[in-house]
Amino acid sequence: NNTRISCAAGAVGIGGGAVEAAIEYANERTQFGKKIGSYQMIQAQIADIVAEHEAAKLLVYRAAWLKDQGLPNQQETSMAKLFASEAAVHAASEAMKIFGSFGYSTEFPAERFLRDAHSLRVVEGTSNIQKLIIAGISLGDSPNR
Repeated sequence: NNTRISCAAGAVGIGGGAVEAAIEYANERTQFGKKIGSYQMIQAQIADIVAEHEAAKLLVYRAAWLKDQGLPNQQETSMAKLFASEAAVHAASEAMKIFGSFGYSTEFPAERFLRDAHSLRVVEGTSNIQKLIIAGISLGDSPNR
């Protein structure tokens, strides 16, 4: 569980970096005489990734708090890893879209965030494994350790 919390925290960091980069770029890039952040679709993308990032942080904090208290946290840790890694991938994917063709350039951070985020869906148990753990504990088939 300790390493899964660390992976989830890493995903929060990567997702946060992608969110910050997307916001910064949306506030700087001008298209058709307006900052792209003023367009509703960009705003919707930003809103989604900001909300998911904040939710991921709270799940990680909860799993870590339970660990600090010496309480069972396997389900919470799996939820944190699953959600945080998926949120990081989503944030990085949305950042790539916001950056447009520059998202594929190594001169901008979006492509690195996407590469790094994808790796966290695999290490310390894939997203599908996390779902099996969460379901097993929820259904009473496995104890929450």
